[in-house]
Formats: sequence, C-alpha cells, structure tokens
Amino acid sequence: MGDSGYFTERKDNIVNAIYSAWNIEAILYIAEKIKDNKKKEKITLIFSPHEDNEVNNELLKPYGLYMVDGERYRELHWIKDRSLARSPNNWSELKLLN
Repeated sequence: MGDSGYFTERKDNIVNAIYSAWNIEAILYIAEKIKDNKKKEKITLIFSPHEDNEVNNELLKPYGLYMVDGERYRELHWIKDRSLARSPNNWSELKLLN
C-alpha cells in the first residue's frame, strides 16, 4: 500500500496497467513524451485505488474508461459500449479487486 508507478506503454495496454495497479493498491500515472522535447515527459495521474468511482472516472474519462460498483467488486468498463474492460493477463492467481 502506498506504492505508485508510471506507465509508458501504448494506451491500448492501459487496462492491463490499471488492473495491475489496482491489484497492488498502487497509484498509477501515465508518462507521455512531450512532442517538442524528446527528453521531457508529461506525467498524468490516471488511477488511484483509494479514491471513489467519481474521482477515478474523471481521471479515466480521457482513456474511454469508467468504474462502477458491481455486485461484489468495483468494475472497469468501456465508455463507448459499456462493456467490461478485461485485462489481457490471466488474473486467476491474483487476489480479487475490491
């Protein structure tokens, strides 16, 4: 608890990064290169596991994602079609997210 990290992979892998951060209760940032300066990065908070859905939804909105309370756990969904955003990883060995 209290960890943080930043993510530099492609935006289409963002779901995997969110689930990874969520699982270890880490704050997640995305680092994006600034076009005019290859040595500088813009660091943006995109997920905080200790914040409520409303706060996280504002952070996730630019990436087309939102969170809702499911029957047992919070769930990550795509805005475009309201479908569950699934991670490409096998999560069977990880603890359930709450």
